Amino acid sequence: SPTTVTSIRRQDFPRASIAAASCVSSTTTPCGSTRDISAALPAPSKNEMAKTYAPSWMDRSRTLLSRLPIKSRATHAMTPFAFFPSQERRFQRMREQWRRDGQIRIIDLKSRRVGFSSQTEGLFWCRALGFSNENMKIVAHLATSAEELFRVPSDLSKAYPEFPVEDVQQKRIYFRHSGGDSHVSVATAGTPSAGRGGTLSALHLSEAAKYPDEEIFTAMISSVSKGPGSMIIIESTACRFMESTTGEFLRV
Repeated sequence: SPTTVTSIRRQDFPRASIAAASCVSSTTTPCGSTRDISAALPAPSKNEMAKTYAPSWMDRSRTLLSRLPIKSRATHAMTPFAFFPSQERRFQRMREQWRRDGQIRIIDLKSRRVGFSSQTEGLFWCRALGFSNENMKIVAHLATSAEELFRVPSDLSKAYPEFPVEDVQQKRIYFRHSGGDSHVSVATAGTPSAGRGGTLSALHLSEAAKYPDEEIFTAMISSVSKGPGSMIIIESTACRFMESTTGEFLRV
């Protein structure tokens, strides 16, 4: 049926298999863009870059996601998580930045309901599934938005074969690894939980233009590791982003 997700066996996508260009102002939607801000950041050392940061984990993640369900905003039915054209273009730019720099630093100015947030949460989930010691956080501007964003990794966890139900909690999902657990958590901007959690390996700031003040924004950014293997993804609707204090901060 149209809502049936392609069958998936756990052995087809073991965790180890997932682990196995400048895009400034590149248009991805009629009123949006994905901006590569990596050039403004310090370059990784030669020793760090000597490590392997092949984007193969992203390719495997895309395939795995296409076999897992996500709620369709159009039909409200669970459908396979296949990327739309705008998501695919965004994915390719993220993939190229990972291949080039071993990390991701982007700002998305987007129209509403284009699926960029869902794609980000899906990639975070895959990264935590395949790698140990990943500390990944999703921050929304409202508590209701945080719940909606967190539904994506929660649904993926519940659909993945033999994923422990007890590891899917209200605001945190644990991924057990022999080398150290990974987790994906969600918080609301301006709450104490948004600022806790130690050094992050990945951060998604959703609707960043609507955060109460820029101090929250800058504090969250500073909590992310500056080395390879880290991700910072900032997104907000384009029509209001540059009018906000956060948008002005980013512009400067």
